[in-house]
Amino acid sequence: MVHFFLYDYRFERVWKNPDNDIEKLSRYRAVLSPDFSMYLEMAPVMQLYNVFRNRWCGAYWASKGSGHSDCQLGR
Repeated sequence: MVHFFLYDYRFERVWKNPDNDIEKLSRYRAVLSPDFSMYLEMAPVMQLYNVFRNRWCGAYWASKGSGHSDCQLGR
């Protein structure tokens, strides 16, 4: 299983170049979608943007055959 529960800067590359790691990710049975941060003090539009990025990456990988799962922790 691959997860992205790290500091955002460590996995920003999966958003900027989602195709670069498709081959590596396809080797795993499960890939959790990224969890870009949504801090309470963030502007609501930035929180929505990060939700979009989380879900877009997961949906894109799923469309490419990666074993994707969406797992987000509550606040």
